[in-house]
Amino acid sequence: MQACPAHCSPCDFIAEALKNNFKKAAELIVHNNPQAECCGLICPDKFCMKACLRAKLDYAIKIPQIQ
Repeated sequence: MQACPAHCSPCDFIAEALKNNFKKAAELIVHNNPQAECCGLICPDKFCMKACLRAKLDYAIKIPQIQ
């Protein structure tokens, strides 16, 4: 969340997506970023993926693709 310029919380919206609760996942994204769809398409992955702690285990989660 701290690495995202729009302050979205990937942990929260990914958790909801994993539960197939896509409406709640979208609400969490749009709550901090009303332009989420545009940002999801154009935001470079260097912010969130560079900060992804999963990369220390194997590879960063592809957060923009999930969004």
